[in-house]
Amino acid sequence: MMNKVFTISDLHLSFSRPKPMDIFGDHWINHPRKIANRWKEKVQDTDVVLIGGDISWAMKLADAILDLEFIDELPGQKVIIRGNHDFWYPKSAQKRKSLPSSITALYRSSCVINEIAYIGCKGLSFDEDDVKDVVVYEKNLKRQVGNLDASMKHLIASGKNYSSIVAMVHYPPAGLGQIISPITELLEGYGVSKCIYGHLHTEEDFKNAISGDIGSVSYFLTSADYLSFEPLQLCPSV
Repeated sequence: MMNKVFTISDLHLSFSRPKPMDIFGDHWINHPRKIANRWKEKVQDTDVVLIGGDISWAMKLADAILDLEFIDELPGQKVIIRGNHDFWYPKSAQKRKSLPSSITALYRSSCVINEIAYIGCKGLSFDEDDVKDVVVYEKNLKRQVGNLDASMKHLIASGKNYSSIVAMVHYPPAGLGQIISPITELLEGYGVSKCIYGHLHTEEDFKNAISGDIGSVSYFLTSADYLSFEPLQLCPSV
């Protein structure tokens, strides 16, 4: 059986302290059950699933454990990155190693599974309406670019062999209606073949989000509600 790579973002789990998501629409009713059922229909234990941030509403790692155990019990090896709501996310390597065995958390780091390399960062919004303070924004942009660069450098330093690179970013890697940003330029320079991201949740944003083949990179929006809570098959095989 061929190994496959799937992806889904913005699970917004909250088993420890329930936060109903149906305030954002009826399609969010019982969304963890939808995710689990559709995940199990498609994903095998030998497959990889990329989760592009906004995984849990928890504020602390201890409160995210039930959400992480829910993910751990689903088939496949999981690679995760931090989203803007993932305040629980462990940045230290030691804490990341304490996560359930099927979950690999990236932070200024990388991993290689079945000859596919994974790098990533949280990113940030490139839309002008989200820029409240230019000085703070430029500082945050520099930090996220640095985190992505550190992730790529970690991959190079690892000395591991890989046939392709997949990048994971939580925020769209370019502004709505745009295809170029400091993030997309880095991805091109790194030789990334595919980039997944989430964060977006409205029909209008879905229409204007970066998508498809642009330059040498293929972009995929993977917010759970955009995918009808069904993991998207990214790579047919390795």
